[in-house]
Amino acid sequence: MPKSTITETSYEVENDDGSTRKVTQYRTTVPKALVEAMDLGGAELNWEVNSADSLKVSVVAREGDE
Repeated sequence: MPKSTITETSYEVENDDGSTRKVTQYRTTVPKALVEAMDLGGAELNWEVNSADSLKVSVVAREGDE
């Protein structure tokens, strides 16, 4: 199975009161083979910690679901 990495992006946001706060976001990609095999294009996913070394990802909704 292909592997992916996690990219970190940090930036500052100005609050309504004029103060600033640091925002950090993380991004990863889902391997194309997984997306195609599980029809995940446009899907909404739920991410949960399964253990210290694993995640559980569940499909909440697929594109076109009502």
